[in-house]
Amino acid sequence: MRRQRGIVLIIAIILSIIAVMFVAAATRLGMGGLSAGQNGTFVAEAERAAESGVQYALSQLRANPSWRGDRNRITVNSQDLFVIEDTGNVVGLVRTPDQRWSQFRLRFNYQDGATGEDGLPDPTMTLDSPYVCLNNLESGSTALVPRADGLNWSVTPQSARPVEAPARTVCLVVEGRSGPGLVSVTPANPNPGGVATHRVVEGIFALDAALGEDVEPSAMMAAQGVSVELPADGGTLSLSATGTDKAKLRSKGPVSVVGGAGQENLVGANAEVATPTSAVQARHDSSLSLAEEKPSDPFLRLLWDDVRKAQTSDPTLKAGTYVWWEDGSLHYYDMNRADYEVFIQAHPDDAGQAPVLGSAVTTEKVNGKLKLVVHQSLNVEPSATDELNIMVRSGAAEEPPASSKGGDDADALVSMASSDPKVLLKVLQNTQPLPPPDQYVGQGQAVLSDANNVVQGYLRWDLDSNTVESGGDLARLLWVLAAHPNQTAGDHLDGTFNMFNAYVEATNLNIDPGKGPGEITLPVKDDLTASDVELEFRGDQQEVVLTTSGSIYVTGGLRGQDASLVSAKDIKIVGMAVDFSASSQQAVSLYAQGDIVMSTLDKLANGSYGFQNVKMNGVVYTWGDFKAKLGVEGQTAKWGDLSLDGALVAYGGDPAGAPGANGKGNVLIAANQANLKFNSTYLVGLSSKLPERIVLRRISWSNNLP
Repeated sequence: MRRQRGIVLIIAIILSIIAVMFVAAATRLGMGGLSAGQNGTFVAEAERAAESGVQYALSQLRANPSWRGDRNRITVNSQDLFVIEDTGNVVGLVRTPDQRWSQFRLRFNYQDGATGEDGLPDPTMTLDSPYVCLNNLESGSTALVPRADGLNWSVTPQSARPVEAPARTVCLVVEGRSGPGLVSVTPANPNPGGVATHRVVEGIFALDAALGEDVEPSAMMAAQGVSVELPADGGTLSLSATGTDKAKLRSKGPVSVVGGAGQENLVGANAEVATPTSAVQARHDSSLSLAEEKPSDPFLRLLWDDVRKAQTSDPTLKAGTYVWWEDGSLHYYDMNRADYEVFIQAHPDDAGQAPVLGSAVTTEKVNGKLKLVVHQSLNVEPSATDELNIMVRSGAAEEPPASSKGGDDADALVSMASSDPKVLLKVLQNTQPLPPPDQYVGQGQAVLSDANNVVQGYLRWDLDSNTVESGGDLARLLWVLAAHPNQTAGDHLDGTFNMFNAYVEATNLNIDPGKGPGEITLPVKDDLTASDVELEFRGDQQEVVLTTSGSIYVTGGLRGQDASLVSAKDIKIVGMAVDFSASSQQAVSLYAQGDIVMSTLDKLANGSYGFQNVKMNGVVYTWGDFKAKLGVEGQTAKWGDLSLDGALVAYGGDPAGAPGANGKGNVLIAANQANLKFNSTYLVGLSSKLPERIVLRRISWSNNLP
């Protein structure tokens, strides 16, 4: 019995030990399960936070393709989401279901100093993460994405670069964090130290092609053909591009470049010209390549509905003709330009109406120049006309008068010289001839000779006896006198000019061989010219878009930054220099459903003519033809330069259809120097305004990077 009781006791002890072991194991399993459940919650919250960071970054990139986390302020501050950007580093707090904060972090800053590779100064809020984002949307070449493996989580020249970001893409690497390590995180302390559960997602996003088509980006696209005229004594058509992009000129018709004194008049590094049959008539740079442009190759489609316009809530300006007078006053006529020109010649003193401009448009006079200043986006409201014309009372010439080009009016001038001894003054003066001062009464002559000293034209006058003798190419001779009134001798030009020069200086003679096309002959004196006025867009750091359902006609200078003209018909700028730039956000500088025409003819004080320059940044897009008249064949006055940084598209029809469908799409340029620089920044900016057609598309994705 004693032995049996001992066995029972041993069994009881063993069973008790086993029971304790089961209880301990069960307890440990319960606690482990609870811990595993909590950890699973933290992992899920970290993943959701990381994906929230990706969506935040994509929204910023759609609004600004240049974005790199550099808004340098609190950008979102709501109950459930808080985001702060600091010189390329971004931290966001995302509210969890149990009212804690999870966190996402992403960085474009290499934390490599103020003069480092990223071009950014170090942030105040540094991130202890090796994962770096890279924005390559505005580049035409591949870029390597680094890891921050240097001291203090910096990127160095020796850092690993394991990921490639193709051209026109952005690589986003976003870290999501959650758990007890974030117990002290608050909007006032968004990035505390501490260990946390984290997940990292990495994605590469690319721009979709416009309307699903793979459009080859180019400095110029012309649906019919390209014709560039340069002065005989110099100039080139030069193609270039920003970064490593290729500079391309695409035309569905021939490309012709004439003039230029050098051996080459079409040049460009890393440049290409594409035509249907390599139809390039130019002395082109040997490094410039030729390619085939197929009829089916698409052009950039920019539909009217897709163009950024003034909003319906923006101010309005009444359509019509706004006219500057010599006394500095601005007048309004509720009529189109053709009717105004007829009306003002018959009623030159009719002041029309006082213009109603509103607060969005003001007038000012700066250094003698009269300015109409547009301060915010504006809708042109149709009235008796849908045209918007801003001009001087006597109009502005698009070309020099025919007589100033030489030869065109030779018979008429010779006839005048034979009938009136004072024809020289009549031809070369705006006003009625003034009797010369007594000390300048006398004889004079001008003789035009060729290279062999053979007389080609001559004019001899004796103002004492009121006699004149002329012969030969008198028109050309008078043009030389008008263009060079102060020379005593020139190329193959002999004569006695001293008396004529003294008369010019004594009477402040305004030499003018006649009226050019676009000028209005008034029976009253008004010497205000296009060089005295200017249309300026001044948005005070905001985009300014002028939108009209009619045409736009401006005489005078056109100036503005972050500005755009959008017309459902033609745009024509006549008379002075153009310095007009869109923002990378707006992208479009000029957009017209009709033609876009520029003539920068400047009527100089002595009555001769010259051409001013055109400088534009942005996308210039026309459904019709593009014409830039910055010089005229046979005109020896200074030609202007054309400079475009962006892209020029002469689509030749509604972009909903095929290029050139309306028979237009020509690019016609006459300039001393034509510089076309393809800048993809503006095409990216253009894309960002068409989210329903051009979007960021995910092309790679990985989750929970090591």
